[in-house]
Amino acid sequence: MILFQNSRISGSFLRGILGALFLCRTVLFAFPLTPTGSAGKLPLFIEAPSADSPVCVEAEIAADFQSRARGFMHRKKIPEGTGMIFIYPGDEKMSFWMKDTEVPLSIAFIDSKGVFREIFDMEPFSLETVNSPGYRRYALEVPAGWFAARGISPGCRFSEETLAALRQIKASN
Repeated sequence: MILFQNSRISGSFLRGILGALFLCRTVLFAFPLTPTGSAGKLPLFIEAPSADSPVCVEAEIAADFQSRARGFMHRKKIPEGTGMIFIYPGDEKMSFWMKDTEVPLSIAFIDSKGVFREIFDMEPFSLETVNSPGYRRYALEVPAGWFAARGISPGCRFSEETLAALRQIKASN
């Protein structure tokens, strides 16, 4: 294919470039990048049988190795209604600990279909690992007791819209 003919760019090539630029702009505005290289925040909607409408948590996104390893370390507090979603490139057994984390947390291990499989509480500064019993795609950390206070338990799930948004984020090792 000839890209330049008589010093003109072919129409299909130009349309392809413009389409790619539009896609990049859309992705960047949908998931703004932070200096750490992970995407910013995303509202996550959880369907709980005890709630009339989905429960929302505003979650920081940890989708690369560095942001997943750092998690909530060195934070003095985590505001109510916020959390951190850990996104992995594939299903795997997960291990978390609370080294250098001074805020008590609850963690949910969630499968690739968005179903909450296990929820555990974690103590500040603990070196004891909290492991997912099976292979999971996501983990969601929130202030301790947040899940229980909202009736979120194993078997609850992300809304379809939330799961679709999570699948758009490319995790890396």
